[in-house]
Amino acid sequence: MQKNKLIVISGVIATLLVVCVVGCLLAKKKASTPPDDNLTPPAVAMPTSAPDASPVAMIPPTDTSLAGQWQDTISQRASMSIAATGDNQYQVDIYWSSSASEMSHWTFAGTFDVANNSLTYTDGTYIVETTTDDGTTSEEIVSTSESGSLVLEADQLRWYDNSEPEREALFVKVSDFASQTDSDVSVAQEIVMEEFSRFGEGFVLESLTYNPERSHDPQELAYVNSLERGSFDKLVFFDSLFHTPASFDELTAWEPDLDYTYTWYVARDQNGDWQLVTYGY
Repeated sequence: MQKNKLIVISGVIATLLVVCVVGCLLAKKKASTPPDDNLTPPAVAMPTSAPDASPVAMIPPTDTSLAGQWQDTISQRASMSIAATGDNQYQVDIYWSSSASEMSHWTFAGTFDVANNSLTYTDGTYIVETTTDDGTTSEEIVSTSESGSLVLEADQLRWYDNSEPEREALFVKVSDFASQTDSDVSVAQEIVMEEFSRFGEGFVLESLTYNPERSHDPQELAYVNSLERGSFDKLVFFDSLFHTPASFDELTAWEPDLDYTYTWYVARDQNGDWQLVTYGY
């Protein structure tokens, strides 16, 4: 009887040992099993409403941000000169070439509205400039009550002309003024842009760069005076890059669909008047 009890106790102990060993093996296997990446992570409770976002502050343009020379990307026949006259105040001149002998010119002043990204004008002047075969230029003031706006779209300015709403013009800046306080450079650039507008439809001015070194070079001024087109005491020199139209309707010295680099000499005569003396490559 005593012997049978010992056998039973030994069996129970052996069973307990087996259970412990199996449990340890299972626990080890579970710990060594890598996580299943395909398992769906537990859902995260999302807030019922987003927190109030702080408004983004609009950085207003400086009083020189719009100043410079602009070229129309739609018609490729219009250019625009903008000069800063005060805090967000500008004088604007737009030139639109109708033909080699006729130029439309709008001039107006306005204040740039930072909130609306626009410059609205009234009482603008519309002028038609005509050049005869002998080079004589005449002006006719068509209107002194023009109105419209320039709207800033990214880095471009779209022109809305209230007199002709169907007119489309989207200007891109091609040159900053070398010095916003240098009226000489401003005047000279405007003269170059007006002449370039006369090149005709399809010409695209890609850059116009003031060259201070050559502008102040006495030899360059001497060259201008050697042309015997007047007596000049000051020079503003520009480098430019432009692209010709894809084709021409008539024979021309320009090659179609090609980049050209031109230099421009604008000089001041003894009377204080600025004129384009010569240009070319």
